[in-house]
Amino acid sequence: INAEYGRTAAMPPMRPTQERMDSFLDRFGDYVSINTSQDDTHLTTEAGAVAGHRTSQYSTMTWDQLSSEGQASLTDLKEHGSTILKNFLSPEMLAELSSEVDRVLAPCPLGRNDFGGTRTRRAYAALAKTRVLDSILTDPRLLELVESLFAPNPLLSVIQILEILPGEKPQKLHYDQQFQNHHPPREVSVFNMIIAVDDFTPENGATTILPDSHLWPQERAPNHSDPRACLEMPAGSVAPFVGTLWHGGGGNTTDKPRRAVLIVFQQPWYRPLENSFLAVPFKTAIELHPKIQSMLGYSLHHPFVGAVDLSLIHI
Repeated sequence: INAEYGRTAAMPPMRPTQERMDSFLDRFGDYVSINTSQDDTHLTTEAGAVAGHRTSQYSTMTWDQLSSEGQASLTDLKEHGSTILKNFLSPEMLAELSSEVDRVLAPCPLGRNDFGGTRTRRAYAALAKTRVLDSILTDPRLLELVESLFAPNPLLSVIQILEILPGEKPQKLHYDQQFQNHHPPREVSVFNMIIAVDDFTPENGATTILPDSHLWPQERAPNHSDPRACLEMPAGSVAPFVGTLWHGGGGNTTDKPRRAVLIVFQQPWYRPLENSFLAVPFKTAIELHPKIQSMLGYSLHHPFVGAVDLSLIHI
């Protein structure tokens, strides 16, 4: 943020809170121009698997910057559209998450339609309700995957806590980029992560996926002959998958709920599904880790997308 983006000598005197905000905004850096050529449009396996090559079309990361685990996960994402990071959370972190999930979900009502789930409870804008997810969002193992797919300063589109109760029916198959007007429509611009708070099993509502469906042409829809797989994993695991992969929540035929956290990232130039500027109070946002602030939209996309005239801000 500088004079080009709206800071002038005519700004009113800053109060202490404004000084904090000024310092907060000054952390935003400029970034190199992102190559927008249309190679690697469908996140094919060809690009990125060589040292020095960028990991995806818009990312500034190169293949050799990834950890060996990151390289394996990104290969799975490119080839099959999903991967599973088993036992990602420590037992202590899982116990803390489980307790907070119960607290946050307690006042939440059931869903109102079949797609959201009439036997499913969801807590939206989770960053406004708990701090237990902060360390997960800033975990280098997850950040390297997000940053290997997207341009600098990717945004959080959704972060919610959910619980599929006994008796819930399977969700209609879909892919998440259907809900936003992405161009090209099959270019990966949304990236999902499901954190299993309970064991995910075929019986309790584990997400159903159609492997390799992220490579389908836009006009193709699933049919009964397409192979399906279940994101079966122990509690504390994370299942990342790309936004072009066909999937749906499973039905819960057990007598116990199945809890999870859904985190959705997207390219920095698309409008998120959740409006975090309204959902997460500024007094909360200003105390968050800088990486999370950037994810909420307190960041710039090259050259000045997201700029603000500070003379208009009064706190």
